Amino acid sequence: MIHTKTLNTLSLLECDLQDVPVLNCVPCGPPLTPTEGEAMQLESYITDHPTSTLYIKVCGDSMTEKGIPNGCVVAVDTKIDPAPGDVGVFCLDDNLYTCKSYEPPYLVGYGASGTERIELSSYTSVVMIGRVVTVIARRY
Repeated sequence: MIHTKTLNTLSLLECDLQDVPVLNCVPCGPPLTPTEGEAMQLESYITDHPTSTLYIKVCGDSMTEKGIPNGCVVAVDTKIDPAPGDVGVFCLDDNLYTCKSYEPPYLVGYGASGTERIELSSYTSVVMIGRVVTVIARRY
């Protein structure tokens, strides 16, 4: 059985995402001159629920095929439980955390080394922390 609860044992990143100056568009295709944009509320661009969003740095390569590389920061909305096929952050047996695709009866990782399945029934408790809504930062 899966439960939802608040997160109290995980080290979280603190962010101040107030008005951030942003260029309107820098193309990834043919070069163009970008227009100057206005400052934007970055947090409202990232999530619909800023006060219930956690920013978590993930490690490992088991989610690279889902666009979550090792060392990036993900925004996790704790008001949204992952639906089947969504990527979420989960707590297993009160002290083990993982970022995986929710595919009942499994949590599934899709990485360069293949597919990794975690059987939910192998754990006494499985808690959905929330759904990953955005991959925010990746350092190169």
